[in-house]
Amino acid sequence: MNECGDSIRDGAKSFFTSQYKSLSLVFIVYGILLAAYSIERPTSDITDGLRIGGCFLMGAILSLLSSYIGVAISTDSNIRAAHAAETDGISKTLKVAFTASSVYSFTAVGFALLGLSIMFYLSTLGRSDDITIAEGAEFGMKSLVGFGLGCSTISMFVRIRGSIFAKSSDLGASLVQNELHGAQNPAAVAEQVGVHVGDVGGNGADLFETFVLAIIAAGSMADGDIILVALPFWLAGAGVVSSAVSVFFVNVEDDASQSGILYGLYRVKLVATFIFLILASVIVYLLFDFIGSGWTILCCIIVGQVFGVFVGQITEAFTVSTCISKSAADGGATGPIFLVIKALAYGFFSCIGPAVFIVALVLTTM
Repeated sequence: MNECGDSIRDGAKSFFTSQYKSLSLVFIVYGILLAAYSIERPTSDITDGLRIGGCFLMGAILSLLSSYIGVAISTDSNIRAAHAAETDGISKTLKVAFTASSVYSFTAVGFALLGLSIMFYLSTLGRSDDITIAEGAEFGMKSLVGFGLGCSTISMFVRIRGSIFAKSSDLGASLVQNELHGAQNPAAVAEQVGVHVGDVGGNGADLFETFVLAIIAAGSMADGDIILVALPFWLAGAGVVSSAVSVFFVNVEDDASQSGILYGLYRVKLVATFIFLILASVIVYLLFDFIGSGWTILCCIIVGQVFGVFVGQITEAFTVSTCISKSAADGGATGPIFLVIKALAYGFFSCIGPAVFIVALVLTTM
Protein backbone atom coordinates (compact mmCIF):
# COMPACT_ATOMS: atom_id res chain seq x y z
CA MET A 1 0.00 0.00 0.00
CA ASN A 2 2.83 2.39 0.81
CA GLU A 3 4.54 1.69 -2.49
CA CYS A 4 1.37 2.23 -4.50
CA GLY A 5 0.38 5.26 -2.42
CA ASP A 6 3.79 6.87 -2.93
CA SER A 7 3.46 6.44 -6.69
CA ILE A 8 0.00 8.03 -6.70
CA ARG A 9 1.16 10.91 -4.48
CA ASP A 10 4.22 11.59 -6.65
CA GLY A 11 2.09 11.55 -9.80
CA ALA A 12 -0.49 13.94 -8.34
CA LYS A 13 2.19 16.34 -7.09
CA SER A 14 3.90 16.27 -10.47
CA PHE A 15 0.63 17.16 -12.19
CA PHE A 16 -0.06 20.08 -9.85
CA THR A 17 3.51 21.35 -10.08
CA SER A 18 3.29 21.39 -13.86
CA GLN A 19 -0.12 23.05 -13.69
CA TYR A 20 1.09 25.74 -11.30
CA LYS A 21 4.02 26.61 -13.56
CA SER A 22 1.78 27.01 -16.59
CA LEU A 23 -0.92 28.95 -14.72
CA SER A 24 1.28 31.29 -12.69
CA LEU A 25 2.36 33.44 -15.64
CA VAL A 26 -1.17 33.53 -17.04
CA PHE A 27 -2.67 34.76 -13.79
CA ILE A 28 0.03 37.35 -13.24
CA VAL A 29 -0.83 38.79 -16.66
CA TYR A 30 -4.56 38.60 -15.85
CA GLY A 31 -3.98 40.39 -12.55
CA ILE A 32 -1.97 43.19 -14.20
CA LEU A 33 -4.61 43.69 -16.91
CA LEU A 34 -7.41 43.68 -14.34
CA ALA A 35 -5.53 46.19 -12.18
CA ALA A 36 -4.95 48.46 -15.18
CA TYR A 37 -8.61 48.22 -16.26
CA SER A 38 -9.88 48.90 -12.72
CA ILE A 39 -7.90 52.11 -12.12
CA GLU A 40 -10.28 54.72 -10.63
CA ARG A 41 -13.08 52.14 -10.52
CA PRO A 42 -15.41 51.93 -8.58
CA THR A 43 -14.25 55.30 -7.15
CA SER A 44 -11.96 58.00 -8.43
CA ASP A 45 -9.15 56.62 -6.24
CA ILE A 46 -6.21 55.62 -8.44
CA THR A 47 -5.41 52.73 -6.07
CA ASP A 48 -8.65 50.90 -6.90
CA GLY A 49 -6.89 48.98 -9.66
CA LEU A 50 -4.19 47.77 -7.27
CA ARG A 51 -6.81 46.71 -4.73
CA ILE A 52 -8.87 44.70 -7.21
CA GLY A 53 -5.81 43.22 -8.91
CA GLY A 54 -4.34 42.27 -5.54
CA CYS A 55 -7.64 40.63 -4.52
CA PHE A 56 -7.66 38.70 -7.80
CA LEU A 57 -4.15 37.32 -7.28
CA MET A 58 -4.81 36.49 -3.61
CA GLY A 59 -7.98 34.58 -4.51
CA ALA A 60 -6.16 32.64 -7.22
CA ILE A 61 -3.19 31.81 -4.96
CA LEU A 62 -5.31 30.64 -2.03
CA SER A 63 -7.56 28.58 -4.30
CA LEU A 64 -4.56 26.83 -5.85
CA LEU A 65 -2.99 26.30 -2.44
CA SER A 66 -6.15 24.77 -0.98
CA SER A 67 -6.44 22.39 -3.96
CA TYR A 68 -2.82 21.32 -3.62
CA ILE A 69 -3.15 20.71 0.13
CA GLY A 70 -6.36 18.77 -0.44
CA VAL A 71 -4.72 16.44 -2.94
CA ALA A 72 -1.73 15.96 -0.63
CA ILE A 73 -4.05 15.08 2.27
CA SER A 74 -6.16 12.69 0.19
CA THR A 75 -3.19 10.79 -1.24
CA ASP A 76 -1.78 10.26 2.24
CA SER A 77 -5.08 9.45 3.95
CA ASN A 78 -6.01 6.82 1.35
CA ILE A 79 -3.22 4.58 2.64
CA ARG A 80 -4.38 5.02 6.23
CA ALA A 81 -8.01 4.37 5.29
CA ALA A 82 -7.05 1.23 3.34
CA HIS A 83 -5.03 -0.06 6.30
CA ALA A 84 -7.89 0.68 8.70
CA ALA A 85 -10.33 -1.17 6.44
CA GLU A 86 -8.04 -4.17 6.40
CA THR A 87 -7.40 -4.35 10.14
CA ASP A 88 -9.90 -2.27 12.16
CA GLY A 89 -13.33 -2.45 10.52
CA ILE A 90 -15.87 0.03 9.18
CA SER A 91 -16.05 2.32 12.21
CA LYS A 92 -12.34 3.14 12.30
CA THR A 93 -12.16 3.37 8.50
CA LEU A 94 -15.00 5.91 8.39
CA LYS A 95 -13.38 8.01 11.10
CA VAL A 96 -10.05 8.04 9.29
CA ALA A 97 -11.63 8.98 5.96
CA PHE A 98 -14.00 11.53 7.47
CA THR A 99 -11.25 13.16 9.51
CA ALA A 100 -9.03 13.51 6.45
CA SER A 101 -11.83 15.03 4.38
CA SER A 102 -12.64 17.38 7.28
CA VAL A 103 -9.05 18.63 7.36
CA TYR A 104 -9.29 19.29 3.64
CA SER A 105 -12.61 21.12 3.95
CA PHE A 106 -11.53 23.22 6.93
CA THR A 107 -8.33 24.14 5.09
CA ALA A 108 -10.33 25.43 2.12
CA VAL A 109 -12.89 27.42 4.12
CA GLY A 110 -10.17 28.64 6.50
CA PHE A 111 -8.14 30.03 3.62
CA ALA A 112 -11.31 31.55 2.19
CA LEU A 113 -12.29 33.35 5.41
CA LEU A 114 -8.72 34.44 6.13
CA GLY A 115 -8.16 35.74 2.61
CA LEU A 116 -11.50 37.55 2.44
CA SER A 117 -11.03 39.17 5.84
CA ILE A 118 -7.49 40.37 5.12
CA MET A 119 -8.27 41.67 1.63
CA PHE A 120 -11.47 43.38 2.82
CA TYR A 121 -9.47 45.15 5.54
CA LEU A 122 -6.73 46.17 3.12
CA SER A 123 -9.32 47.38 0.60
CA THR A 124 -10.74 49.81 3.17
CA LEU A 125 -7.35 51.33 4.08
CA GLY A 126 -5.92 54.44 2.47
CA ARG A 127 -9.22 55.92 1.38
CA SER A 128 -9.77 59.66 1.49
CA ASP A 129 -10.95 61.13 4.79
CA ASP A 130 -14.26 62.36 3.37
CA ILE A 131 -15.45 58.78 2.73
CA THR A 132 -17.77 57.45 5.44
CA ILE A 133 -17.47 54.02 7.05
CA ALA A 134 -20.45 52.78 5.05
CA GLU A 135 -18.91 53.93 1.78
CA GLY A 136 -15.58 52.35 2.70
CA ALA A 137 -17.32 49.05 3.44
CA GLU A 138 -19.18 49.21 0.12
CA PHE A 139 -15.97 49.92 -1.81
CA GLY A 140 -14.26 47.08 0.08
CA MET A 141 -16.92 44.59 -0.97
CA LYS A 142 -16.65 45.77 -4.58
CA SER A 143 -12.91 45.16 -4.45
CA LEU A 144 -13.56 41.63 -3.19
CA VAL A 145 -15.27 40.88 -6.50
CA GLY A 146 -11.73 40.52 -7.83
CA PHE A 147 -11.08 37.90 -5.14
CA GLY A 148 -14.11 35.93 -6.28
CA LEU A 149 -13.05 36.25 -9.91
CA GLY A 150 -9.62 34.86 -9.08
CA CYS A 151 -10.90 31.77 -7.26
CA SER A 152 -13.61 31.20 -9.92
CA THR A 153 -11.02 31.25 -12.70
CA ILE A 154 -8.79 28.83 -10.81
CA SER A 155 -11.76 26.56 -10.15
CA MET A 156 -12.52 26.46 -13.88
CA PHE A 157 -8.92 25.68 -14.83
CA VAL A 158 -8.42 23.03 -12.13
CA ARG A 159 -11.75 21.34 -12.80
CA ILE A 160 -11.37 21.25 -16.59
CA ARG A 161 -7.69 20.28 -16.72
CA GLY A 162 -8.12 17.78 -13.90
CA SER A 163 -11.16 16.20 -15.55
CA ILE A 164 -9.37 15.90 -18.88
CA PHE A 165 -6.43 14.21 -17.18
CA ALA A 166 -8.76 11.95 -15.18
CA LYS A 167 -10.73 10.82 -18.23
CA SER A 168 -7.66 10.26 -20.38
CA SER A 169 -5.93 8.26 -17.65
CA ASP A 170 -9.13 6.27 -17.09
CA LEU A 171 -9.26 5.50 -20.80
CA GLY A 172 -5.61 4.49 -20.79
CA ALA A 173 -6.17 2.19 -17.82
CA SER A 174 -9.10 0.51 -19.54
CA LEU A 175 -7.05 -0.08 -22.69
CA VAL A 176 -4.12 -1.64 -20.85
CA GLN A 177 -4.93 -5.24 -20.05
CA ASN A 178 -2.23 -7.02 -18.06
CA GLU A 179 -1.73 -8.92 -14.85
CA LEU A 180 0.32 -6.30 -13.02
CA HIS A 181 -1.10 -5.00 -9.76
CA GLY A 182 -0.58 -1.99 -7.53
CA ALA A 183 2.41 0.24 -8.15
CA GLN A 184 3.68 -2.14 -10.86
CA ASN A 185 0.76 -1.23 -13.12
CA PRO A 186 1.32 2.28 -14.53
CA ALA A 187 -2.23 2.41 -15.89
CA ALA A 188 -3.75 1.75 -12.46
CA VAL A 189 -1.53 4.39 -10.88
CA ALA A 190 -2.41 6.91 -13.62
CA GLU A 191 -6.10 6.23 -13.10
CA GLN A 192 -5.84 6.96 -9.37
CA VAL A 193 -3.80 10.08 -10.05
CA GLY A 194 -6.57 11.23 -12.39
CA VAL A 195 -9.19 10.62 -9.70
CA HIS A 196 -7.26 12.75 -7.22
CA VAL A 197 -6.39 15.69 -9.46
CA GLY A 198 -9.81 15.69 -11.17
CA ASP A 199 -12.24 14.95 -8.36
CA VAL A 200 -10.39 15.88 -5.17
CA GLY A 201 -8.54 18.91 -6.53
CA GLY A 202 -11.51 20.08 -8.59
CA ASN A 203 -13.99 19.68 -5.74
CA GLY A 204 -11.66 21.57 -3.42
CA ALA A 205 -11.49 24.49 -5.84
CA ASP A 206 -15.29 24.37 -6.24
CA LEU A 207 -15.77 24.39 -2.45
CA PHE A 208 -13.43 27.35 -2.11
CA GLU A 209 -15.22 29.22 -4.90
CA THR A 210 -18.73 28.52 -3.59
CA PHE A 211 -17.83 29.57 -0.06
CA VAL A 212 -16.16 32.78 -1.21
CA LEU A 213 -18.86 33.82 -3.68
CA ALA A 214 -21.64 33.25 -1.14
CA ILE A 215 -19.99 35.67 1.30
CA ILE A 216 -19.21 38.24 -1.39
CA ALA A 217 -22.74 38.10 -2.83
CA ALA A 218 -24.36 38.56 0.57
CA GLY A 219 -22.00 41.38 1.56
CA SER A 220 -22.41 43.16 -1.79
CA MET A 221 -26.18 43.42 -1.26
CA ALA A 222 -25.68 45.24 2.06
CA ASP A 223 -25.39 48.66 0.31
CA GLY A 224 -22.63 49.72 2.70
CA ASP A 225 -24.50 48.83 5.91
CA ILE A 226 -21.56 47.74 8.05
CA ILE A 227 -23.68 45.36 10.14
CA LEU A 228 -25.11 43.64 7.06
CA VAL A 229 -21.62 43.44 5.59
CA ALA A 230 -20.34 41.76 8.76
CA LEU A 231 -23.25 39.31 8.95
CA PRO A 232 -22.12 36.83 6.21
CA PHE A 233 -18.60 36.77 7.67
CA TRP A 234 -19.92 35.93 11.12
CA LEU A 235 -22.34 33.33 9.78
CA ALA A 236 -19.57 31.69 7.75
CA GLY A 237 -17.43 31.51 10.89
CA ALA A 238 -20.35 29.99 12.79
CA GLY A 239 -20.70 27.38 10.07
CA VAL A 240 -17.04 26.44 10.41
CA VAL A 241 -17.34 26.12 14.20
CA SER A 242 -20.52 24.04 14.05
CA SER A 243 -19.00 21.75 11.42
CA ALA A 244 -15.86 21.30 13.53
CA VAL A 245 -17.93 20.27 16.55
CA SER A 246 -20.08 17.88 14.52
CA VAL A 247 -16.99 15.94 13.37
CA PHE A 248 -16.78 14.39 16.85
CA PHE A 249 -20.23 12.80 16.35
CA VAL A 250 -19.07 10.54 13.51
CA ASN A 251 -19.68 7.01 14.74
CA VAL A 252 -21.06 3.81 13.18
CA GLU A 253 -20.97 0.16 14.15
CA ASP A 254 -18.41 -2.17 12.62
CA ASP A 255 -21.19 -4.30 11.12
CA ALA A 256 -23.12 -1.30 9.77
CA SER A 257 -24.69 -1.57 6.33
CA GLN A 258 -24.69 1.17 3.71
CA SER A 259 -27.89 2.62 5.15
CA GLY A 260 -26.33 2.60 8.62
CA ILE A 261 -23.30 4.50 7.39
CA LEU A 262 -25.51 7.05 5.62
CA TYR A 263 -27.56 7.47 8.80
CA GLY A 264 -24.37 8.13 10.76
CA LEU A 265 -23.39 10.85 8.29
CA TYR A 266 -26.92 12.24 8.36
CA ARG A 267 -26.70 12.50 12.16
CA VAL A 268 -23.55 14.58 11.80
CA LYS A 269 -25.39 16.89 9.38
CA LEU A 270 -28.26 17.38 11.84
CA VAL A 271 -25.86 18.14 14.71
CA ALA A 272 -24.04 20.73 12.59
CA THR A 273 -27.37 22.30 11.57
CA PHE A 274 -28.59 22.50 15.17
CA ILE A 275 -25.36 24.08 16.45
CA PHE A 276 -25.29 26.52 13.54
CA LEU A 277 -28.84 27.71 14.21
CA ILE A 278 -27.96 28.36 17.87
CA LEU A 279 -24.85 30.33 16.92
CA ALA A 280 -26.76 32.20 14.20
CA SER A 281 -29.40 33.23 16.77
CA VAL A 282 -26.68 34.58 19.05
CA ILE A 283 -25.04 36.47 16.16
CA VAL A 284 -28.32 38.03 15.04
CA TYR A 285 -29.10 39.03 18.63
CA LEU A 286 -25.70 40.70 19.08
CA LEU A 287 -25.83 42.50 15.72
CA PHE A 288 -29.53 43.43 15.57
CA ASP A 289 -30.83 42.85 19.10
CA PHE A 290 -33.85 41.16 17.47
CA ILE A 291 -35.18 44.61 16.58
CA GLY A 292 -36.72 45.43 13.21
CA SER A 293 -35.09 43.36 10.49
CA GLY A 294 -33.37 41.10 13.03
CA TRP A 295 -36.32 38.72 13.26
CA THR A 296 -36.71 38.67 9.48
CA ILE A 297 -33.04 37.83 8.97
CA LEU A 298 -33.12 35.07 11.59
CA CYS A 299 -36.23 33.53 10.01
CA CYS A 300 -34.55 33.61 6.60
CA ILE A 301 -31.49 31.87 8.04
CA ILE A 302 -33.64 29.15 9.65
CA VAL A 303 -35.74 28.60 6.51
CA GLY A 304 -32.65 28.50 4.29
CA GLN A 305 -30.91 26.01 6.56
CA VAL A 306 -33.94 23.70 6.79
CA PHE A 307 -34.59 23.84 3.05
CA GLY A 308 -30.90 23.19 2.42
CA VAL A 309 -31.11 19.98 4.45
CA PHE A 310 -34.18 18.89 2.47
CA VAL A 311 -32.49 19.55 -0.87
CA GLY A 312 -29.43 17.62 0.32
CA GLN A 313 -31.61 14.65 1.28
CA ILE A 314 -33.33 14.65 -2.11
CA THR A 315 -29.98 14.72 -3.89
CA GLU A 316 -28.69 11.92 -1.68
CA ALA A 317 -31.80 9.84 -2.37
CA PHE A 318 -31.20 9.99 -6.13
CA THR A 319 -27.45 9.39 -5.96
CA VAL A 320 -26.84 6.79 -3.23
CA SER A 321 -30.27 5.24 -2.67
CA THR A 322 -30.17 1.46 -3.08
CA CYS A 323 -33.80 1.39 -4.24
CA ILE A 324 -33.33 3.84 -7.11
CA SER A 325 -29.99 2.40 -8.23
CA LYS A 326 -31.45 -1.13 -8.19
CA SER A 327 -34.46 0.05 -10.18
CA ALA A 328 -32.18 1.63 -12.78
CA ALA A 329 -30.06 -1.53 -12.91
CA ASP A 330 -33.16 -3.70 -13.41
CA GLY A 331 -34.00 -1.57 -16.42
CA GLY A 332 -30.84 -2.82 -18.10
CA ALA A 333 -31.91 -6.44 -17.92
CA THR A 334 -33.56 -6.15 -21.33
CA GLY A 335 -30.72 -4.20 -22.96
CA PRO A 336 -28.37 -1.26 -22.44
CA ILE A 337 -30.66 1.22 -24.17
CA PHE A 338 -33.34 0.69 -21.50
CA LEU A 339 -30.74 1.24 -18.79
CA VAL A 340 -29.75 4.54 -20.37
CA ILE A 341 -33.37 5.67 -20.75
CA LYS A 342 -34.31 4.78 -17.16
CA ALA A 343 -31.18 6.33 -15.67
CA LEU A 344 -31.72 9.48 -17.72
CA ALA A 345 -35.34 9.63 -16.56
CA TYR A 346 -34.24 9.41 -12.94
CA GLY A 347 -31.74 12.19 -13.60
CA PHE A 348 -34.44 14.47 -14.98
CA PHE A 349 -36.83 13.56 -12.18
CA SER A 350 -34.21 14.34 -9.53
CA CYS A 351 -34.23 18.00 -10.56
CA ILE A 352 -37.91 18.49 -9.69
CA GLY A 353 -37.55 18.33 -5.91
CA PRO A 354 -34.67 20.84 -5.57
CA ALA A 355 -36.36 23.20 -8.04
CA VAL A 356 -39.61 23.13 -6.03
CA PHE A 357 -37.78 23.71 -2.76
CA ILE A 358 -35.75 26.60 -4.19
CA VAL A 359 -38.89 28.33 -5.51
CA ALA A 360 -40.66 27.73 -2.18
CA LEU A 361 -37.63 29.14 -0.36
CA VAL A 362 -37.68 32.32 -2.43
CA LEU A 363 -41.43 32.77 -1.92
CA THR A 364 -41.11 32.12 1.82
CA THR A 365 -38.40 34.71 2.36
CA MET A 366 -40.02 37.49 0.30
